[in-house]
Amino acid sequence: FGVFEDYYSANQLSNESLNNISWIGSLQLCLILLVGCVSGPLCDAGYFKHLIGFGGLLFFLCLMMTSISTVYYQYILSQGVGVGLAQGFLFTPGMAVLTHHFKRHRTLIFGIFAAGASIGGVILPIALQRLFEEVGFAWGVRIRKDH
Repeated sequence: FGVFEDYYSANQLSNESLNNISWIGSLQLCLILLVGCVSGPLCDAGYFKHLIGFGGLLFFLCLMMTSISTVYYQYILSQGVGVGLAQGFLFTPGMAVLTHHFKRHRTLIFGIFAAGASIGGVILPIALQRLFEEVGFAWGVRIRKDH
């Protein structure tokens, strides 16, 4: 969220305090973990495909709404609430499927997962920042729909 926060404070939400802007990312992260309390048991009950389908669709729609947002409350709703909910429906089942699918080399798989997440945490912000500079905020968010 750091790249978004930096961009918002310099552009669209320059009239808002950094404290207010940081609420967008804080709300998003909070909802990822809270929704995991619901999506985890639903995944265990056999609704994995439904969770992934719903979460993916909601993620796509909310990022499109983020790309056309203009005022603070729209960013709170689209990125803070919407993307947070969507990622909550995607993250926990995504982690759970690793333990259900890989029985033998579970620690190796989680190591690969953690390494991939770390590499993505370094590369994706750099790519997003360059996209914002080259194609603008709206298209940068639309092109990079994987966060």
